[in-house]
Amino acid sequence: MTLRRRGLHHTAGAASWWGSGIVPLMSSPEPWVVDAAWDDPSPFVPDLAVNDPGFASAAGRYGRMLPPEVQDALVDFADESPTAGALLLRNVPIGAAIPPTPTTSIDTPPGKDRCSEFMMLAVARRLGQPVGYLPESEGSVVQNICPIASTEDRQVATSSKVDLVLHTEGSYISHKPRYVALLCLRGNPQAATTLATVSDIVEYLEQRYPHVIPVLWEPRFRLLVDETYFEGDESPMSSPVRVLRGDPAKPILVFDADLMRGDDVEAQAALDAVAEAAAAVRRGIVLTPGDLLVVDNHRAAHGRSSFAPRYDGTDRWLQRCFVVADITISDGERTGRVITTPFGL
Repeated sequence: MTLRRRGLHHTAGAASWWGSGIVPLMSSPEPWVVDAAWDDPSPFVPDLAVNDPGFASAAGRYGRMLPPEVQDALVDFADESPTAGALLLRNVPIGAAIPPTPTTSIDTPPGKDRCSEFMMLAVARRLGQPVGYLPESEGSVVQNICPIASTEDRQVATSSKVDLVLHTEGSYISHKPRYVALLCLRGNPQAATTLATVSDIVEYLEQRYPHVIPVLWEPRFRLLVDETYFEGDESPMSSPVRVLRGDPAKPILVFDADLMRGDDVEAQAALDAVAEAAAAVRRGIVLTPGDLLVVDNHRAAHGRSSFAPRYDGTDRWLQRCFVVADITISDGERTGRVITTPFGL
């Protein structure tokens, strides 16, 4: 079992790597990649529904049986808040047989065991507490992300024929996740998960648009709510927010290329510069079965390239889990692990 930082070659220009099937995860800083020999977790997977409280508890206890390299990497990833913005775990057990890719994001097809969900939650419990959000797959703590015909052209996770733009997950949510975990059950060589780290974005701005950086630290931006989270014809608008906040040496990023707006001309110009920077520095990786990518939602915006769906049971299939550092912060707006904060009221 080996833990290493792996540098992958980057050729300048999005066209040179976009959709190529082998794309760099990051150029600078290097990502954290863990190759490990995992034990078969099947004997420890409880005969419970994934959303049953006992399932997440069992997964949490199983965390002590994860490979030592994985445990150490997760601790370091959480403690050091690395500028790399992501941790990639390879060879994660996903089950004995993967059935055809489902056609909805809610239903898990018959015949699938719960190995992948168990491993996802075991990793999540080492970083914090897995939660669901009521509008996302009816609050499931592990969501199936696969192409759906009715959403293929929209800016939602189940789209396919459009690039999913770079965004902070749940940028408009008061109890947004600290980490987003993506486990690949079935891949597609066209579909690259993309990342743009706050350190790369700020470096780009310092070199080209240094005058906009002070603006990004001011609450002069607002967020629309993703269509998944509200009912009605018009999205509500958030209170003013900052694009950058926290420690200037390791700032926290809040950004959404689709849902964010500047409150004034200067703020919008600064936001446009961030969008340019994010597009310029983005890197991506084509996930393959058993890859579990953990994104630090404070340090990196993420997205996905477009791809051609087939709807024949062989499409790309990821599972996703949201992780918060402190679940008690959402007390009063949560039922069990499901955050129920209303939107658009």
